[in-house]
Amino acid sequence: MAVNTFKLEFEDGVTKTLDVVVVSPTDIIMFVAGTQDPVNISALNHQANHNYWKASKDNLWGKVLELKPQFHDLNIEANFFSWSGDNSQDERNKAAERLLDLMTREYPKFKNKETHLHLIGHSHGGNVINQFTELITTDSRFPKLWEVKSITYLSTPFFKEKHQLNHAKLHEDCQIINVHNDYDITQRFVADFSLNNLEKLIHGFDAYEFYKSKQRIDLIVSSGVFAPLTSISIVSDSKHGVLIWQRVSLLLDSVNDILDLIIAMINNPELKNLSAEKAEITKLLTDLKSWIPTAKTRLNNRVTQYQQKIENINSSSEEEGFWGQLKDNLGKAGDSISNSFSDTFETTDLITDLNMERPLKVINKILFIDKGLEDAYLLGLLERIFTEQAGVTDTIDNTSWDPKDQINGKFDVIDVPITEEDVYHSRGLKSKFEKFVSSAEKSIEDGNLKEFLIILVSQIISSESIEGKGTALWWADLLFKDKADDEFKKLRRDYLPNYTKLIKKYEAHLIAPQDKPKEEKSKKDKNKTPDAFTEAAKLKFNSDLIAINNISKQQWETIVKEEKEKNREDEEKNPPLPPVIGSLAHFATVSHGLSHTRLWDKVEEGLKSSFSSGKNPGYKG
Repeated sequence: MAVNTFKLEFEDGVTKTLDVVVVSPTDIIMFVAGTQDPVNISALNHQANHNYWKASKDNLWGKVLELKPQFHDLNIEANFFSWSGDNSQDERNKAAERLLDLMTREYPKFKNKETHLHLIGHSHGGNVINQFTELITTDSRFPKLWEVKSITYLSTPFFKEKHQLNHAKLHEDCQIINVHNDYDITQRFVADFSLNNLEKLIHGFDAYEFYKSKQRIDLIVSSGVFAPLTSISIVSDSKHGVLIWQRVSLLLDSVNDILDLIIAMINNPELKNLSAEKAEITKLLTDLKSWIPTAKTRLNNRVTQYQQKIENINSSSEEEGFWGQLKDNLGKAGDSISNSFSDTFETTDLITDLNMERPLKVINKILFIDKGLEDAYLLGLLERIFTEQAGVTDTIDNTSWDPKDQINGKFDVIDVPITEEDVYHSRGLKSKFEKFVSSAEKSIEDGNLKEFLIILVSQIISSESIEGKGTALWWADLLFKDKADDEFKKLRRDYLPNYTKLIKKYEAHLIAPQDKPKEEKSKKDKNKTPDAFTEAAKLKFNSDLIAINNISKQQWETIVKEEKEKNREDEEKNPPLPPVIGSLAHFATVSHGLSHTRLWDKVEEGLKSSFSSGKNPGYKG
């Protein structure tokens, strides 16, 4: 605010002095978060929220907050704008509408006052801002005296077709600030894919029943009942074998329930696309399901036959007198011998009873690969699912880290490269990284989604890790017989080696030696394995199983809410370890999020120069 004095001389010669108060424009800073759910499956209404803005007082938001007392009338939105965060054009358009609604509701007192907006967007938050500039050119809710004075893009992927910056409501001196990181794969190619909203898909998934099935599986596995399955020949004894066979049968029930839930979700009538692929996946899962009843029958038959055998021995010893007593003792001795040297419940018997030929056939169909990319079944199925305008992908638009095509030379861009600040830069592997990114970008440009998928997979699963399983697979081969053995040999000798060759061709070796995770050898502590075979353990298992089966939907909702809160508190006390440096997770999260972790010097200078409300002369910071 400034006071200017003017002298006015009227026609009659009278002179008067007037003090004119010049009111500076108001400045408003608004933060717009980016996509937190890139595959659109969380079904949360406000996933892109304020959490990462307020993660630290030393990050970008915390330092921007310190600018407030330095200027006369600088307003910083503290409630934080929130939107779904879904990776879709439609959701970003809705977010722009919500942003306009929030700003006009939060600042009604500035409606008739010259006001300059300063918008800071991370990731797709920058594209929400661009869509906002399009919206305000025609929407009557946007006050006439308001203009956008600065836009700060943090790791924003700029589209060539969607979400273009409209200049109409930008101040003539609008400051454009662009913070980018070469190692940010989200900005460079992941954001090329805008997906359809998958809420309809997961809406058809019964999370309540899935929770109970998973709890049953966890209970069975953690009970220690499978501890004796350490020998290829003998489980332990027949009494142990009976319980193991019974628990495996129970385990298959829960697996069957989960398969039913997945089939129901896939065939949700609300999901209109992918009719052929839905039928194909349903067929695979149905084939897998059809194996379970046969396996259960064979498991239960072995237990029944054994129990009948013991019952026959015991009933024959009920004769009275000396001979009866003698037979009784012999029967007990025979039972003891049977329990100690049983050929009834061997590990190979378990594999035989499970009739593994059928599930292995399904697995082999999924993993079939002979010549390479061209006939890899799984990659072909995924390619169809992610094809533009046909599956879950709405559009594929080649994004860029540079907004110059949207600026058209009208505004100067303050370029803020932060590549060298990424911890990965110190590893000296940038040339390898660029080769990896170039191949990924070219595969997208060529429309070769199979190649794009294997490029990503080869950075997650190494050929070395597959080859390292060779010995274990060789030993596992000894357990299979007849047709099941034939199917397992196809998997071990053909399909896995062929995938290994394919992965070797594309793996980029982006993780430096010092960052490779150390393989921790599992320490086997027999004392930590629960003894599932005591009567007390069996009673507790049955009690826990009944409790799981009796969980109501309301109780489940409470459990889930409490678990989320506990996980949040645990993460605050003990933050999870960051992703391995050089992994895809590092490039997609750490590299992508680096831009909002601090207030970069050039960003601070650009923001300060764009504020219009004037510096506060009384500030002594």
